[in-house]
Amino acid sequence: MKKLAAFFFILFLPHAGWGSDAPSGKNSEAPFEVEARIKESSLDGDTYKQAGRFYVNTAVRNTSSKAQRIVVWVQQGWSWVTDSPDVTPGTEAMDNYPSNITLKPGQEYDGIVEMIAGKGKKPPFTFRMGFFAKAGDPVSNHPEIAGSRAIIWSAPLTLEK
Repeated sequence: MKKLAAFFFILFLPHAGWGSDAPSGKNSEAPFEVEARIKESSLDGDTYKQAGRFYVNTAVRNTSSKAQRIVVWVQQGWSWVTDSPDVTPGTEAMDNYPSNITLKPGQEYDGIVEMIAGKGKKPPFTFRMGFFAKAGDPVSNHPEIAGSRAIIWSAPLTLEK
């Protein structure tokens, strides 16, 4: 059943008109632009030093001329993916639920995503954050969409510590 759902998910992605492979976080087809910044203070704590957990501040902006809907989860990592196997969004959640947010033209939704770095490797790590506007479950569970036009990519970030 999951394979069938993934098939239909992928089959209809090109018709959605979201995202791009563009590295800048915006292209002419996407109704959104994303920005991401590493929260530097999160790199100073024991959680990062011992487990590689840190935070990225995110912003999703409606760049179209009409209202657009996004899905935002309590565990915001469900709507995000990276282009690096060395840095991944946190997706664990005991109780997670979505909220449908409507952004007016020019309006921005700001969030924060818990990230996990390293997996036994040492920095520096360069990666981009990719946002999926209508995530139904963790986007990172669907590696087949990471290169698709459904993902809107941020500019590259570098984790140096």
